[in-house]
Amino acid sequence: MRIISFLCLIVSTVLSSSAWAQVPLARGAKAVLSPQSIKVAREAFSQGQLLRNVSRGLVQVSRPGSQEVLGTGFVFRARARLWVAMPYHIGGVAGSPRVIRFMGENNVPQEREITIAVNGNAGWHAPDVSLAEFPAQDAPFVQPLTIGAPLLNKTAYSFGYVSGRVAGLDEILPMKRYIFNAEGFGLMADRYIPGEEMENPFNISGYCGSPVMQQIDGKWRAVGLHTGSCITPSGRTRSFAVNLPRIVPLLLNRYLGKGAEYSRSLVFRGWALGKLLPSERVYSVEVWRSGECVFNLLLRNFPSPYSDEHSELALADFELQAQDEIRYTIRNNQRETRFVSHFLP
Repeated sequence: MRIISFLCLIVSTVLSSSAWAQVPLARGAKAVLSPQSIKVAREAFSQGQLLRNVSRGLVQVSRPGSQEVLGTGFVFRARARLWVAMPYHIGGVAGSPRVIRFMGENNVPQEREITIAVNGNAGWHAPDVSLAEFPAQDAPFVQPLTIGAPLLNKTAYSFGYVSGRVAGLDEILPMKRYIFNAEGFGLMADRYIPGEEMENPFNISGYCGSPVMQQIDGKWRAVGLHTGSCITPSGRTRSFAVNLPRIVPLLLNRYLGKGAEYSRSLVFRGWALGKLLPSERVYSVEVWRSGECVFNLLLRNFPSPYSDEHSELALADFELQAQDEIRYTIRNNQRETRFVSHFLP
């Protein structure tokens, strides 16, 4: 997976003078995650049985005809079917072909072509998930994960591949995470990989799509799907994931023709401004005053808490005035754009 093309470990510039600032991860400044680094991380990982169990539900994701690892995915069961979950920025829109690789009978790697069934949209606070049906004939070879609701201020673990690695248990990278925010579709966490230096974080391209696991009532559940990372001003490496129980039911309802098309409301300080489809995201938030744009924030890689139901979070400490116009640019998967405005009294 190309770093400059996708969300994993990239950060866009926030165009607001009052927005929370972050340190971009320059491509040349990232440490190579070698097989030895993976080995060190695995040897330091104390939840060996969890890693073995989760590994039977993981898949690598590639394009047809390519051996390049775009990202990670995992198998889960819902509505009496098996599904593969992966990031939208890896899987793409409904109808897109993808290839998955997993360990089959007698630990022989298997490769299957699948088709994306339903999708969300890209962004750290967007429903960055695409789903495909897992081949029924291969069900005996995988151990589906179970989705559960995340617990805040608790430790979690994620497991996935990195670009260039071949399918195999020894190539799975475990990561420790501490989830501290679950606003909207996003799960924000601090991450820890043994041997990683804060000033030179590991390049884990291909890790997007890794399931984030937490122990809930004594059972391990997939609560999130890894979508990217950034560096905070304090030097911490912050990781982002999609809140699975908030988006997966909406996508399945849409695909199976059950429930409403819209996935959530766009709200500003309690004022309902409209509805958004799973395939739509708020691309930017602007404040216009006397015909001039005085605030502009691109939301795709916004590193602070945000949700469409509390869109005022995008403004942080920016001081609004009476008669200001809050203007939202909304885009879908085809980059078709529409606008929603709210005028302050």
